[in-house]
Amino acid sequence: MLFMLANTPASPMTWAEIVERIGVPAAFLLLVLLAIIAAAVWTAKHVVKPVTSAHLRFVDRCDKTLAQLAATSAAHDARLSSISKVQEQHGEKLDELGGQVRQVKGIVGKIARGESSSNGAAEHGG
Repeated sequence: MLFMLANTPASPMTWAEIVERIGVPAAFLLLVLLAIIAAAVWTAKHVVKPVTSAHLRFVDRCDKTLAQLAATSAAHDARLSSISKVQEQHGEKLDELGGQVRQVKGIVGKIARGESSSNGAAEHGG
């Protein structure tokens, strides 16, 4: 049937001529196929393209947000590192103070028990 359409002269055919030549069922099938193609073209133009472009804009915004989050995370990491160093220094100072407090408690305990304070003074260079 399509071979017969291809061998026709160059003049355009009307729907009536097409139906007469290929038959009603084939013409109906051709009409349905054309409608499907038209619907697919309309859907691509009015649905798929806008949805795709909106999705790509969303992905771009997500990329920018992720870059900002990465930069913020790196800044937080640097600040946490410096805070950790300060905490370590404070911990060392507290350990030193704890040792000094234990020494003072020992001296006070000796004094309270009536032991010689000269031993305590000799121990601490005084």
